[in-house]
Amino acid sequence: METSKIIEALEELNMEYIVLSGSKEVEWARERIRLQNKLAEGILWYPAARIRRKRALSKIPGKDHPVNWNEKQWKSLMHEGDPNKKYVVYSCITGGYDRAQKPTYYSDHCDYIMFLNSSSEQSINGWTVQQIPKHIMDLNDNSKINRYIKMHPSEMFGGKYDFAIYIDGNVKPITDLSVLCELINGNIGIAVHHHCHKDNIYDEIRVCNILKKGNTDALSHQGQRYRNEGFPEHFGMAECNVIVTDLKSGEANKILRMWWEEFIHSNSGRDQISLPYVLWKTGHKMEEITT
Repeated sequence: METSKIIEALEELNMEYIVLSGSKEVEWARERIRLQNKLAEGILWYPAARIRRKRALSKIPGKDHPVNWNEKQWKSLMHEGDPNKKYVVYSCITGGYDRAQKPTYYSDHCDYIMFLNSSSEQSINGWTVQQIPKHIMDLNDNSKINRYIKMHPSEMFGGKYDFAIYIDGNVKPITDLSVLCELINGNIGIAVHHHCHKDNIYDEIRVCNILKKGNTDALSHQGQRYRNEGFPEHFGMAECNVIVTDLKSGEANKILRMWWEEFIHSNSGRDQISLPYVLWKTGHKMEEITT
């Protein structure tokens, strides 16, 4: 009972933080700090450049698709996960891109594993460290190494755990993440967050090209290939920084394998673009995996 109260308090604080961090007041404060820093560096063109970028983004249709909170569903998740199941929360940091975030709350039935490409320590910030296997390191690309581990939970943990919960290196666990496994659709074996602003990968490709994220030429080619095959607009998009997988699901393994193959084939460096396409190719809807 006491544990449930702790989890509820953490979740309430986290929700307050989310609402606050997304407010106009906080955004203005961030903008002011960015401006002050750039002016201190003598970069006087920064405000104009930022305005041009914002104008470019504002011209992209359908960029804002806010998802309303399902308070009933959210409240229902304020408890511990099934103690009879084995869960692993894992992440991967390569090339010093992120810093491991120390979990605020540890679940007794969860292991917390961090894959690193170089470390002599057995634990970092509360995470058990595992060295990235050599055959993955042989990819010789930090982004591909990270995505391989992200998209191959069965290879990493099959036979040892019932569920795997991947989180990006900059995500901080603040409560019992194992309850997210209750959101998995049994027919597909995967759960991810619905993208809170976007539902059209073609718009996302345009945004990435404007902001120079990923391989812009490859992204344009990827988008045209999808159009030629008939992939629809507004199919939906997912946030891919938290992925929950039923390690015993054959369908989940197939989708994740295809996702990896499409990510490598596209060479665009943007995994959010290829996941909707893979779901479409396998006859699934975005709503089957998003929550």
